[in-house]
Amino acid sequence: MWLVIVKHMVDRIVSLAEETCVLLSHASYRENAYQTVFAHLLRQHNFTVRSEVGVVYRLPSGFQFGQGRMDLLVEDKDTHALFILELKANVRVNRRSHVGQMARYMHHWHAPATGLLFYFNGWDKTCLHFQLDPL
Repeated sequence: MWLVIVKHMVDRIVSLAEETCVLLSHASYRENAYQTVFAHLLRQHNFTVRSEVGVVYRLPSGFQFGQGRMDLLVEDKDTHALFILELKANVRVNRRSHVGQMARYMHHWHAPATGLLFYFNGWDKTCLHFQLDPL
């Protein structure tokens, strides 16, 4: 049942990403513009959204060896399901590198989360996305 609920939420998030693409399809914007509009739409649809959330990279021993910053950390207000959203704007698709970046965030975040990677491309009214399920 939980997987069905998460799939429904993923579908809602993807739909809002596509709405962001349509709203900003009249020009090519920086990533921050897509992030701001996307976060606004998510908040209107029962999600709690945090932007630019720091993630500390630690070994199992506790040794800290680096850090990253998630674009958006999204939580469904009803189920508390977590989603880590990585956004890319007007860049070439580099699935290995960008999915790897998201996988690092998911691995080092303190709670299970579904990862979603979105590519926003200027005048396109659709966006490409990839999903990583919790590790």
